[in-house]
Amino acid sequence: MIAAIVALTAGTMAYRAAMAKVRADEKIVAQTLARKKRGLFLRLVFALDRLREEARGQLALTAESKFNRTITLRQMRTAMPPELDEAWMNLDLFLRAFVDELAMIRTNVQDLRNLHDQEKNEEFVINSDGSPRPEVVRATHNILAKMESHCIDAERLLEKEPELIEVLMRRDQERASSYAGK
Repeated sequence: MIAAIVALTAGTMAYRAAMAKVRADEKIVAQTLARKKRGLFLRLVFALDRLREEARGQLALTAESKFNRTITLRQMRTAMPPELDEAWMNLDLFLRAFVDELAMIRTNVQDLRNLHDQEKNEEFVINSDGSPRPEVVRATHNILAKMESHCIDAERLLEKEPELIEVLMRRDQERASSYAGK
């Protein structure tokens, strides 16, 4: 009887130790995933902001103008930020609405690449006399306007992610406390 009680006690202790190890491992995995997700979200916010600003600058270049000017195909090109490719490889981390915006941005970048790759001219004149802009310039302008809008929407969706909000709030609190200490 005593041997059975000792064996049962030892078994219970071994079980509890094993379960504690399992819970600790689960906690480490959850923390690692949260850290990966936060890092990706922060890189994405930066990349989307950069892409949006690039699109905004190119929109100004491709818009109708009060002055005659020449723009080049190179000035209208846009590259896919590597952070968006990284997000595309980790779609399971994001809400469906963000995935839809990301897909639209990727489509916009690809549409621009296709449009520009098919173009034979390297320079385009935008006249101030109200004459129509070259077709490739107008098409580029339209795609860039869509891309800028999708970047804004994607940024707003990312900012709603709980992990990102937590990180941004913590960062803002740290900044506020560092300013208060000065």
